[in-house]
Amino acid sequence: GEPLPLRCDLPTSYIELPSGYALSLLRMRPFVPSRQPYVNLDIHGGDLKVSASSPEIGEASEQWRDLEHGSAGDTLHICLSLPFLEAVCGVWPLRLYYFPEATMRPVTFVPAGATWRYLVMPIWERRTGAGRTVESVT
Repeated sequence: GEPLPLRCDLPTSYIELPSGYALSLLRMRPFVPSRQPYVNLDIHGGDLKVSASSPEIGEASEQWRDLEHGSAGDTLHICLSLPFLEAVCGVWPLRLYYFPEATMRPVTFVPAGATWRYLVMPIWERRTGAGRTVESVT
């Protein structure tokens, strides 16, 4: 017989990524250590902040405000692997669907037309004081 269709409902919270998002990731590259190649995404309603830091070079961040979003002030702080994010850099417009306040749930990138979905698992982290310590990258 034919395989059963795979059903995967998207979360209701999303943010429309700006056209400069891909360039922002490329500008973060020097600030991303090779041992821990992750960037931080902070979402609050229609605001998005992308940041990275390296002990040798310092910190970098870019922020956008009032982006199109489908949430009621939902927030999310998540660490994602930069190489996995670079896979969708050439695609725009692009929406990021997420589960609010769920730092260990995957996020899903969906292009206009929804012809495919790209699921990315977060990097597990434990906060320590004012900073953060990455426990595992696998």
